[in-house]
Amino acid sequence: MNAHVPALAGGGHVMAIVPQTFEETFRIARAVVAAGLAPSALIGKKTGDDAASAVAVCIMSGAELGLKPMVSLRSFTVINGKPALYGDGLINVVRQSGKVAFLKTGHEMRDGQMIGFCHAKRSDTNEESRVEFSQAEATRAGLWDDRKT
Repeated sequence: MNAHVPALAGGGHVMAIVPQTFEETFRIARAVVAAGLAPSALIGKKTGDDAASAVAVCIMSGAELGLKPMVSLRSFTVINGKPALYGDGLINVVRQSGKVAFLKTGHEMRDGQMIGFCHAKRSDTNEESRVEFSQAEATRAGLWDDRKT
């Protein structure tokens, strides 16, 4: 046992690793695949460099929107062969724009039906929008499962 083991220091500022070149991006993508952290919706049955290429494209797509690599992996899916931003990733991009006065998501009961919503307002134009979807619409889109777990 080493009697001279330094104490662990607390605090500090943790920063994301943000690649600056394609080679750095591909290196991160390979690490993500090797670690088993690549989303299955992104890589499908791809392996090796094919899987790393899908991850690299996802990271680059996110970088174009100001997202860090690991946030990109949680924020994109592939629809008809194209990277598509969804969920919290879309909300992150909106909030990072600096043009959102507020953005609220949630659900409420109305006439016995659950209604999901996204309500937002731009701070620069005061334009306001509220989009709603019903539980029935979510079921038809395959986004709702009534099975008990």
